[in-house]
Amino acid sequence: KLREHVQQYTPERAAEIISLPPDQIVQVARTFATNGPASYRGNNGVSQHSNSTQSSRAFSILTAIIGSIDVPGGTLMPTIPSGYNTGSRLLRSTRLAREVEEQQLGAGRFPLWSGPDSLEGVAHNPSVINAIITGEPYPIKSMILCDANPVLTYPDTRKIIEALRKLEFLVVIAYTPSPTSEFADLILPRKHPFEQNGVTFNRYGNCLSLMPKLVEPMEGCFDAIHILYRLSEKMVQKGCIPKNLIPWKDMDEFIEWRLGETEFSFKDLREKGPVVVERQYRKYDTRGFRTPSGKVELYSTMLERHGYDPLPTFREPVESPVIVRKLAGKYPLLLTTRRNQSYWLSRSAEESWVRKLMPYPRLQIHPSAARERGIQQDDMVIVETPRGTFRHLAELTEDIHPRVVSGLFGWWLPESEPPERGSLETNINAVMSYDPPCDPVVGINSVQGLLCQVRKLY
Repeated sequence: KLREHVQQYTPERAAEIISLPPDQIVQVARTFATNGPASYRGNNGVSQHSNSTQSSRAFSILTAIIGSIDVPGGTLMPTIPSGYNTGSRLLRSTRLAREVEEQQLGAGRFPLWSGPDSLEGVAHNPSVINAIITGEPYPIKSMILCDANPVLTYPDTRKIIEALRKLEFLVVIAYTPSPTSEFADLILPRKHPFEQNGVTFNRYGNCLSLMPKLVEPMEGCFDAIHILYRLSEKMVQKGCIPKNLIPWKDMDEFIEWRLGETEFSFKDLREKGPVVVERQYRKYDTRGFRTPSGKVELYSTMLERHGYDPLPTFREPVESPVIVRKLAGKYPLLLTTRRNQSYWLSRSAEESWVRKLMPYPRLQIHPSAARERGIQQDDMVIVETPRGTFRHLAELTEDIHPRVVSGLFGWWLPESEPPERGSLETNINAVMSYDPPCDPVVGINSVQGLLCQVRKLY
């Protein structure tokens, strides 16, 4: 079925879409197929647009059909230490009752992302934001945010701010300020990762290691698990919920659960240091895959059962020069995003020593595109999109396509006026949409490849 399905995707047709000549496409395909094993890591570039599920599946299928899954040099499956409680076990231990998950926002439209049949049982973020604003399908009156900074990291910054302002009560659990905490009714100070013990298993390096506490926390700071556990206890006492849904009292108890039935204790790791787990290959020979058939499903029966395309099908991004021809002349460039290695996602801007490394966000632009617009290195530029504008400094580089520009994710200016703190000026997410159309399977909006124009501001 796959062989028949892909006959429509000839190198000539692909060349029209991706601006590469057919012979280069053939060369890349043959190199990938014959120079194996080959590994694939999708990451954000593939998974942040309106056809991300099928795009990710297509890449994974390429890896499977050349025999590069869980072999030396291929796309590896982690060798979990015996007895170690992984993230999947963590999810199973904290899943809600089926009748509760059936009411999760997004469960009806995106059953593989939200609800009892989903892999993780989490709410669909855009549906939550819409419910706060509209009250449909039911009102959201309060929210607890932990390890999240939606003002900077969710698309459509203005809409996110509108939603946070509409909440009756917002709690932020954090150890540093952010534009999101500006809208909080209550801020609960949590420990910094350096102020608490931790344990981690590196899935790529197959290394189990300890993260010991380095400094004592300030008085009144607790780890996030401890805070959530105590909040849940209060909810039980007040009759809001029948039982505490947090299985651990604090981070140390969570670490004990993580190590579970392993041969290592917290004390062992502290004394001996990191433990390298001997890697095993082709583990699917004995345990299979997490699919209904237990096999690699080139033809996905799970997607088919929920009414989605069982084979990966190409669909032009919802905002592209092909789809929105009338805007392509006004916005001739494509906008992508990236992260800066000096910053930890949307954090660290409040640290003066980090700001010295990069005081202001930078837009990568090809020299030829810059010359056409009279832009030079370090000029302040404004990026215009159909949904608004943001500012960056120009960074000229030949390591980018002449029709593409790349902005920095997660920016704000702590020294700017509250409550936005510069997020509407510098934050690339301010010009993105959190409304449909979106990926039909998981409901992700397009935040890569957006139409834009760039001009020199001063």
